[in-house]
Amino acid sequence: EECGLRCLFHGWKLDLDGRVVDAPSEPADRVSFVNKVRTRHVAVRENSKLIWAYIGPGEPPQFPDFEFTTLPLDHIQIAEVPGRCNWVQLAEGQLDSAHISHLHASASATGVAGLARLTLADRAPVFDVETTPWGLHAAATRTIGADERYTRVTEFVMPSWEFIPRPTAPGTPEYDDMPRFVVHQTPVDDVTTIVWYINWHPGRPISYEEARWTVWNDEYLSVIDEPLMGQDRAKMKAGHTTGINNLLTEDMIVAETMGPIADRTGEYLGSSDAAVARFRRIFLEAIRDEENGNVPRGCSGDVPYHRITGQGVMHSASVEWRDCINDLVS
Repeated sequence: EECGLRCLFHGWKLDLDGRVVDAPSEPADRVSFVNKVRTRHVAVRENSKLIWAYIGPGEPPQFPDFEFTTLPLDHIQIAEVPGRCNWVQLAEGQLDSAHISHLHASASATGVAGLARLTLADRAPVFDVETTPWGLHAAATRTIGADERYTRVTEFVMPSWEFIPRPTAPGTPEYDDMPRFVVHQTPVDDVTTIVWYINWHPGRPISYEEARWTVWNDEYLSVIDEPLMGQDRAKMKAGHTTGINNLLTEDMIVAETMGPIADRTGEYLGSSDAAVARFRRIFLEAIRDEENGNVPRGCSGDVPYHRITGQGVMHSASVEWRDCINDLVS
């Protein structure tokens, strides 16, 4: 209302700076009253079909101008998924490339072109995890043939962005033309999360159906309240790994059935958990930095967001994956 917000409850009106400018429910000395009342306001920006908010103190930091934030809106499709657990469980699942060969084995074999050959030939990838000023690179290398390797590099950006490689064979026309995607977890409270699946293509518009995460989101929402979340046990007896129709539902089931907040004290971490372990370490370091008045990782103000992406690459055993990745930021 006239560049302000009018509250439906008592009719109070607030301006853009959070000042109360009218309180019609107050019977006396209304002007004096409203001059004493102020509410919190946050900096927001509308970009790429999203509303971005900075909720910390002081001036907003560097805006994360990822590649998709510079594109026309018809190049972007977004799915919003409710997660019924702590956000960390969902983030760690996205960083774990090993589970693709197990949890998603049947879905990959039937639904994603080229992914089965690349992930099922070697179900125990070798991890190479490196920290970066903004997060980490999580490279998972699989042996495909005597002298052929497939490396998936998931790029993690603080505080909760996972850029995941496209799920098909690198170097093919399908790979080049496939939409890119990133996953972000927004905590609502300790045990509730909104997961954003953001799909985009830098060179052309994409449809809602083409952005597979959006369609899988529709399927997930259709079974979220069903018994076993739509798991088909007869399908499992016939050989399907999970009895679940799509990858997104498989991921969400694993995260949620750990409990609202997973108890990590009884965990047995293996070598395939290297990215998860490093993720936890850099977050603890960031918390200590904040407590000690230092700049936490990812808050330096000079992050090359526009160059960050998840990548997959085919290479020979004698060649380092780092030498094959296109313009991997460092």
